[in-house]
Amino acid sequence: MEVRCHQVTLPAKGGSAEGPAKVSAVHVREIASPKGADRVDWFLLTTVEVTSFQEAEQILEYYTLRWCVEDIFRELKTGCRVKKLRMQQAQNSAIRELRWKR
Repeated sequence: MEVRCHQVTLPAKGGSAEGPAKVSAVHVREIASPKGADRVDWFLLTTVEVTSFQEAEQILEYYTLRWCVEDIFRELKTGCRVKKLRMQQAQNSAIRELRWKR
């Protein structure tokens, strides 16, 4: 793996009162990938200041953990039908409120 980090200033959006954003860019590139696999080549932007290899490794760990969290939420939404349950709860609540107002 080849890991690089650099401080970057992103220009403000048109009409934004916030001004430019200072971020750290972390570039991770796999030198030799396993046979048949795509090479890892990530560009990550973070508001956490990254100035060393150890800090870049920490950002990479955060990023990989983020995908675990995304997988958990996807399972909750699809496997447990959380959205459907929430809508049913909202409908039931609205019906109870309408009945109470009568």
